[in-house]
Amino acid sequence: MTTVVDPAGTPQPVYNRSGTTVVPITANGTNQVAGTRIVAVSQFTVAVVTCPDVSNSAVVLPSGAEIGSVVEIYSDHTGPSTVNCFAETGDTIIGNRSQDGFALYYRKISATQWGQLR
Repeated sequence: MTTVVDPAGTPQPVYNRSGTTVVPITANGTNQVAGTRIVAVSQFTVAVVTCPDVSNSAVVLPSGAEIGSVVEIYSDHTGPSTVNCFAETGDTIIGNRSQDGFALYYRKISATQWGQLR
């Protein structure tokens, strides 16, 4: 973290979002509304997802991600291996939203679009 002081003298923290973060999460529901939100605290986020059952397989890409941010999503294979991925309201995903047993890779390519990398 860096603290920048604006011309008025007010300190403003600025977070360096570089690096990689690995986050274990548990999927919830089957749609965008109920899905578990992935939180992005770095430029590259790896989400390792537990799907308790087929009724709980949804995750949602981070709402606060910057253009260029990358999210990798893996199933931990302790339950069903299909993870269903959604974008936040107002965002879209270009490409597949689910893969059975394989990783999903997304890059934020504009203010409102995620593109599938692989």
